[in-house]
Amino acid sequence: MEHGLLKKIFDAARDKNGDPAVISYGLPFLFKARDVNRVSKLSRLYKQGKEAWLPEMLALFGGASLSIQEQRRHLKQVFGHGIYTFADNITVRNMAGCCAAIGRIGFSFPQWRFVTQGFNEVSLIERFGYEKLERSTDVRNECLPKSNPERDEYGTGFVRHDNNWTVEYRRAYILCSRQSEKSPATIVVRNNSYFFGRDRLPEPAYISEGRFSHKELQSLKPENWNNGRFKSLQEFFQGDAQLSRNVRTVMALLNHFDREDLRLSNWMASDVQGRKALVDFADFALGRRSPEQEKPPFYIARNECSKPPWFPQNVIPVTPEIVEKLKENMGWTLGPAFSSGWEGGSKTVLLSGPSGDLPLKPGFSLT
Repeated sequence: MEHGLLKKIFDAARDKNGDPAVISYGLPFLFKARDVNRVSKLSRLYKQGKEAWLPEMLALFGGASLSIQEQRRHLKQVFGHGIYTFADNITVRNMAGCCAAIGRIGFSFPQWRFVTQGFNEVSLIERFGYEKLERSTDVRNECLPKSNPERDEYGTGFVRHDNNWTVEYRRAYILCSRQSEKSPATIVVRNNSYFFGRDRLPEPAYISEGRFSHKELQSLKPENWNNGRFKSLQEFFQGDAQLSRNVRTVMALLNHFDREDLRLSNWMASDVQGRKALVDFADFALGRRSPEQEKPPFYIARNECSKPPWFPQNVIPVTPEIVEKLKENMGWTLGPAFSSGWEGGSKTVLLSGPSGDLPLKPGFSLT
């Protein structure tokens, strides 16, 4: 990373009134460098009163391979007391892993943009088995065009129920809920994009151990975040008596969501019907381009499962030539960009550019 960019990132982090958009801008470059020292130094600048960049702080837990001592220190920075000094190493590692996953998911919403776009009256995620929902909280102002981020309240959602589990992809958040008899639990993770989502929920994540019906889960409104049924992540991870159990609860929910998201990725990459649906979508997207437009409508890439969609591996632009090859031979691969993923490895994602989808605030400039 160039020195000038580093200085601006650290200056913003030191200043109580610093612009968190500067920190967001720098995160992908810190992740790419895998610089443990700089990740640790930046994390140490976070403290109470700087909650504006809590989403970035959570993401930093996954920015490099941190020692157990660094994880303890970072947890104290976020949660504001010394319980984590005395917690066992397993709890500390799991808790840091939960923070990293919530941070990653909060900055990963661009990778679900294309799978939720409709084409020929249905989206990829619906073809995968999700149901599209329409609710009063989808839209805030119908008079605005769909391209205007102020139009939607929470946006359109897509839900799937499987035994006791519910997973929903929605523009403003993802939801994962386990409604078992003995241990119901739900997590909601906010979209932390500056373009849309960051101001739709007050906190980056909410957890509940209450029991919800499908109808209740699909009817969440702004008042739900303050009516006592949900706790913020910082509220849920307070108190030593239940800390280990609470961490295991959050970890189970996040792991289930990640497995479900990996299933979606593998369906597009290696399932016959999924591959065909992806090729149909690519063909549709190319057909919508104007004759003078040269930029590919989207890119197929491999992205690390543990990282947001920043600087992905093996990026393939969707072009007419690629689509024709796939049509001729559905078994033809695009190399590592078009193969099944595995937990802890990488997965196939659809992105808007060869560098991925970086967390840039509209109109933002470092100058």
